[in-house]
Amino acid sequence: YPLRRQRQMCIRDRLHGLASGTTVFMVNKTKFKGIKISLPSLNEQQRIVSVLDEAFKEVENRTSQIKMKLHNGKELFQSVAGNLFSTKGDSWKEEAIGKMCEILNGFAFKSKDTINQSTVQLVRMGNLYQNQLNLNRTPVFYPEHFSIEFDKYLLTEGDIIMSLTGTVGKEDYGFAIRIPKTKRKLLLNQRIAKFHSFHESLDADYFLNFLKSKVFLDELYLTANGTRQANLSTKKIKELTISYPSIIEQKTIVEKLDTLSNNVIQLEQNYRIELESLTEFKQSILQEAFNGTLRIAEGLAGQS
Repeated sequence: YPLRRQRQMCIRDRLHGLASGTTVFMVNKTKFKGIKISLPSLNEQQRIVSVLDEAFKEVENRTSQIKMKLHNGKELFQSVAGNLFSTKGDSWKEEAIGKMCEILNGFAFKSKDTINQSTVQLVRMGNLYQNQLNLNRTPVFYPEHFSIEFDKYLLTEGDIIMSLTGTVGKEDYGFAIRIPKTKRKLLLNQRIAKFHSFHESLDADYFLNFLKSKVFLDELYLTANGTRQANLSTKKIKELTISYPSIIEQKTIVEKLDTLSNNVIQLEQNYRIELESLTEFKQSILQEAFNGTLRIAEGLAGQS
C-alpha cells in the first residue's frame, strides 16, 4: 500500500508542477497535451480495460453490500427502540412533553458580533447533524463577555438540545444530542430548542432516547410547517406526548439501548473502514494498470 500511495503522489506532484494560478490552480491545454503516457498495444489496452471493468464491478458490489449493512444496523436500532417505547405495561403513564420538562428556544445572535477565536462558541444546527455533536464543523465564536451577557442561553453539561429546521420531505432536522463536558462555553442559537428541568419521574437519558426514536420522530415530522423549509414549533412539541414506566424501568431501557447503540456504532465504524479501503483499492489498481502490473485477484482478496 505505501508503494501504491507513493506512485499516486508522484503523478499528482507532476500535475502540480505543470499547474499555475493563485486561488485556482489550472493546467492549460498545451501543457496537458504535452504529458507523455505509457501506451501498450491495442490488445493490451483492451485487456486492461476488461480487467478493470471486472474489478470495478466487484468493488461496486461490495460497496453496495456494505452500505446495506450500514442501513440494516440503523434499522435494527430503530426497530428495537420502537418496540421498547411502544410496548407499554399497565404501570406506564402518558403525559404531554410540556408537563414533563421546560423548553427554551435559542437566541438570534448577530453575525456582526462574531470574532475569530474565543472559548465562547455558538451551537448551530449544523453542529447537531445526525444526532452527533461536532463542534469543529464550521465553528462560530463570540466575545468572552457573551457568556455572561447571554447566560440564559448558556448550555451546560447534560442539557438536551434539538434542531428545529430542515428541508421539507427530508429527515434532516429533529436531531437531538446531550451536551457533554467541555471547556468551551456554548451558546444556544436560534432554531435550536433546549429541554431542561425534567420532572422527577422522567429520566433525562430515557427522554433523549425517546426523542431519537422513530416512534417520536414520526409524530414530530407531522407537526412541521413550511413549503420548502420545514420548521418545528416548540409549542407543538410541548403538546406531543411521551409514555414512560417507573424510573427503574426507564434506566433498564436506557441500558439496553446504550448496549445496542454501542454495538451498532462499532459495526458502522468497521463498515466505513471497509468502504475507505475499497476506495483506496480502486485508486491503487488504476495506478497499477498504468504501471503495467495488475494484481486484481490478490488485491480483492485483501479487501474481503
